[in-house]
Amino acid sequence: MIQKENNQAQEFVRISELCFVYAKAKWMRTFKAFDLDGFFPGKLINASMIRDNDENREKLQQLADRNAYACLQLQLRKGDNVVFETRLTA
Repeated sequence: MIQKENNQAQEFVRISELCFVYAKAKWMRTFKAFDLDGFFPGKLINASMIRDNDENREKLQQLADRNAYACLQLQLRKGDNVVFETRLTA
């Protein structure tokens, strides 16, 4: 879990509740939202909330391995605030 301080209170955020995946295709200038199951190069589909588990991490790696995208970005959000983010490059 990720710990975040908010108004002198400690708030715990579960990764499985807050993971969103964004992909940046090689021909795009900005990150666009892609579903983990969307293995169609260049097809923009809705962002999906995912769980941080081995199956979804494997899907992330498969997306990168297909070389359809230059970079994948995993963001944990609490409202409009980004709590944590990481990137995987192909």
